[in-house]
Amino acid sequence: MSSRINIARPQGVSYSPDPHGIGNSRPSSGYRAADPENPVEKLRYYAKQIEDYVEIYSQPLRPYLPAIGRFLIIVTFLEDSLRIITQWGDQLWYLQKYAFFPVVPKSPAQ
Repeated sequence: MSSRINIARPQGVSYSPDPHGIGNSRPSSGYRAADPENPVEKLRYYAKQIEDYVEIYSQPLRPYLPAIGRFLIIVTFLEDSLRIITQWGDQLWYLQKYAFFPVVPKSPAQ
């Protein structure tokens, strides 16, 4: 049957994963074993160990992480407001000196 059907394909051409030749010109050597003396590989090894330990020991905290995150955001705002209140004079000095805000006269005490 195949002798009767001719789709005008060139004979002898095999499949190429990169038919246009724009890929990597170096031949692939397949899987490369990691060099244990390579500093990057050592760093990856230790990072993986640390990640595993953090994963194991952080499991009991998982249900509480959303509440902890919200608490930390609120505490950040409170800390900023306390800093602004305690450093109000420095804030005004900076705005007047470098940002050229006008000097607002203080109102007389009543």
